[in-house]
Amino acid sequence: MKPIICAGFALVVCLGGATPVRAELPPAGEDGVVFMGDEHPVMARAFARAKAGLDEFLTLAQAPGRNHVGFALKVGLDTGDGTEYVWIVDFRSDKSGKFSGTINNDVEMTRKWKLGDVYSFHRDDIVDWIYFDRETRKMHGNYTLCALLTEEKPEEAARVKAEYKLDCDF
Repeated sequence: MKPIICAGFALVVCLGGATPVRAELPPAGEDGVVFMGDEHPVMARAFARAKAGLDEFLTLAQAPGRNHVGFALKVGLDTGDGTEYVWIVDFRSDKSGKFSGTINNDVEMTRKWKLGDVYSFHRDDIVDWIYFDRETRKMHGNYTLCALLTEEKPEEAARVKAEYKLDCDF
């Protein structure tokens, strides 16, 4: 089975603490699950865009501005049948480049890991990143969401991009 990116469009973020906050995308009650293989050209571009900005993101995450919150990294979990991508919060790295952090969303494709588990990974495993600027109310990164939005109705994609001030140009 090929690795996939999926979003139930319940965006899970950590805003200024360990309490996950869910923003429903689309509104609650609507079926918003989108599946996209990581080999899909737009997803490959999203991964490349995130990797291009990773150094700057990691530097900012070490010394964030007072309005910068919700730092997370997206990595793949090997499920045995494929890869499920999840957000990792409270991450740190050691001198060898190995990272660890807490899984910050429900894991759907395997019972090996779950929300709240500590997961270790390497820098090369990082496919996306995210943080928020509370002052500008802008979401930075989250290029994989941008890729998934290409499969949504144009008006829904435009709503999400506008609401989070997403930069989906890549």
